[in-house]
Amino acid sequence: MLLAGVSGCGKTLVAKSIASQWNMPLIKLSLGALKGRYVGESEGNLKQALELTKYIDGILLIDEVEKGTAGHGTDSTGVSGGMLSILLDHMNEQDNQFVVLTANNVAQIPSELLRSGRINERWFVDLPGRRSREEIIKIHLFADPRRVDPDYQDQLEPEILQLVDRTQGYSGAELEEIVLRGLRQAICQKRPRQPMLKDFIKDLPVPLKTFNNQQHQKVEEYKKYARLTSNDSD
Repeated sequence: MLLAGVSGCGKTLVAKSIASQWNMPLIKLSLGALKGRYVGESEGNLKQALELTKYIDGILLIDEVEKGTAGHGTDSTGVSGGMLSILLDHMNEQDNQFVVLTANNVAQIPSELLRSGRINERWFVDLPGRRSREEIIKIHLFADPRRVDPDYQDQLEPEILQLVDRTQGYSGAELEEIVLRGLRQAICQKRPRQPMLKDFIKDLPVPLKTFNNQQHQKVEEYKKYARLTSNDSD
């Protein structure tokens, strides 16, 4: 399975949810983190990591797969090509693992990794729509009772809806940071556990979608060829 989408939209969370639903362990590998400085070091790191996982029945999550396979045909060191070959061999040999790949930029993934038989399910994790933004904000506000006074939650509800309207185009990770910054701002204003809308929108950061719009449009192109994990929209 391939999970593609904008950075911070919850691709790893989707993989964790699959593992939870199937009651299976999740083994996470980041190809970028396995890259080494010397010739052969990256391939050795990947071989060792995959060897440790091969006897575990579960879900193997290869996070940000393009970081280890992009440019494999032109990499002067051969690192990306070597890692791709090792990964393909592992996927061909294993039948006790469900492999999930995540990617921020599908265009950088080699075609031999994307072909049918290796990737049978393609999903796109989009930016959260209005309903999803409301749920994400409430999770980060109310999941921990120490963050917002329970007696204050009803009073905060209208301001949450205003915040939802102001955060169109923000990813789940960006929404989490906005909530945490707002809670800290409320503490600074001597209103601990009683945040207000003005705390959340003070110095509201520019979303990645706007800041890097050209890259975002390239990522969005893949939506045409994949199934959507949610039908929520603005």
